[in-house]
Amino acid sequence: MVGTNVAYRTFDFGVAISGTYSFLTTAGFDSFDFLYANSFDPNSPLINGLIGSDDLLGLTTSGFAADLIAGTHYIFVTTGFSNTDLGNFSNTIGGPGAIVTDTNGVPEPRTLLLFGLGLAALAYVRRYRSA
Repeated sequence: MVGTNVAYRTFDFGVAISGTYSFLTTAGFDSFDFLYANSFDPNSPLINGLIGSDDLLGLTTSGFAADLIAGTHYIFVTTGFSNTDLGNFSNTIGGPGAIVTDTNGVPEPRTLLLFGLGLAALAYVRRYRSA
């Protein structure tokens, strides 16, 4: 049977900068990729799905480009087309910012700016009191 009980691997991540990111999988089998936002439930694979790809450059490659938002938790799922498609694979994600694997601690850019301003204000007050 095709696609009724396929093996899959997930990669949880976020991005440091919003923008367009490219995803590429090369595999020793007929690979299939999916991208989810916030959560992934293999029992409800259509919920939170953003994009999917099969056979980008041939049967053993898949990939796509997607606009990602900093501070959002993403799940990249690599799987096979049929139940017997599994084995070694390599994923590559590239874009304008760093890929962040600790998505629980990914601050939004505004948060970082406010944090920086707060530190600057503390330094100013401390310097003013010292004088």
